Amino acid sequence: MALTEGQRTEVLYLQGWARRFKDTSLLIDPEHGMPKTLVQLAVERKKRAIREAKRGRGASYDELWFVLHFQDWTRHLERGEAQSLSKKLLHCGKHLTSDAVASLLDRYEEATTRAKSLDAKHLGDGSGGFANPSSSVWKLVESIRSGTR
Repeated sequence: MALTEGQRTEVLYLQGWARRFKDTSLLIDPEHGMPKTLVQLAVERKKRAIREAKRGRGASYDELWFVLHFQDWTRHLERGEAQSLSKKLLHCGKHLTSDAVASLLDRYEEATTRAKSLDAKHLGDGSGGFANPSSSVWKLVESIRSGTR
């Protein structure tokens, strides 16, 4: 997620780099402003995410990532629902079985495609990056696969 001062110059520059490297994961926040305002906005969003996580609500990125291996998902997803759905799809609880891991590995490309589609959806509708639902776990996996960190 990129926060930019300007609505045009920085956005076009970053989008140019994303196009050059065929990176569909770039999300530019629809909010723009002075650096201090952008920092305050980022801090507030982080605090809100932490509050929601402590209440057991909010984004459930890991579980959504597992769901995306099996199906599309575009509506808001609370942690409890995501955990139940993951359990049903993987046929196991929080401790992944070897069969569950194998199934996830086999379906990685499908999950990545679905996660990138969610990124594009959020970019298109202005809901911003890290909106629920979204998952960037695929970026971590890609860095592991490519040997970069």
